Amino acid sequence: MAVDAYIWYKAAQNAAAMSPKGETTDEFFRDFNAFELKDFSFSVENKSTVGSATGGAGGGKIEFKEFEIKKPTDSASPMFFRNCAAGMHYEVVSIAIRKAGGEAGKGTASSGSPYLVFHFGTVFTTKIGWSGPGDEGPSESITFSYGELKIMYYPQTTDGKMSTQAKIAEWSQLKNINKFAGKPLAFET
Repeated sequence: MAVDAYIWYKAAQNAAAMSPKGETTDEFFRDFNAFELKDFSFSVENKSTVGSATGGAGGGKIEFKEFEIKKPTDSASPMFFRNCAAGMHYEVVSIAIRKAGGEAGKGTASSGSPYLVFHFGTVFTTKIGWSGPGDEGPSESITFSYGELKIMYYPQTTDGKMSTQAKIAEWSQLKNINKFAGKPLAFET
C-alpha cells in the first residue's frame, strides 16, 4: 500500500517566527505549511523487570527515543539549522499518514484525510545532516527529542469510508501521566 507522509511545526508562543514553513503543494496540507517526508522513524520503550529476585514483575518509566525524518533540502533548511544551534523548541510537531491516490473530498483514507496522526510535544531539534546529490538533489536527516506523544488512528469502514471517531493514546514523559498538553495546529485535537 502506497502512503504519503507529511510533517508540520508549531513553535512555542514566544518563537512563532521560528516555525519552519514547508513547500508542499498538496491541497490538504499546504495550509499547515507542511513538508512531504521521504521517511521517518521513532520508538518508545518501557523496560520492565520479571524475575524471582524482585518477587514479581513491574514496569519502569517510559522512554521516548529520538525521532528522525528524511526530506529534501529546501527553503526551511537554514531555519532547522538555526533552531538546532540555538536550542529552540517547538510546542508541537505533527506527522500525518494517508493512503496515496484517491479523490479529494470523498471521505476516504486516500482522499487527503489522514488515517494515522502523531503529535509530538515539547520538541527540540538535536541533529541535522545533509547528503547528496542523489537523483532528486540533496536531502537532509533531522533528529528530534520530545517530551509528549499523542497517537490518533482513524479506522476505515468496510466500504472504505473514514471513521470520524479516532482511537487515541497519549502520554507525557515529562510528567509521567496519560496527558498531552500541547495544542496541535491541525484538523483535530
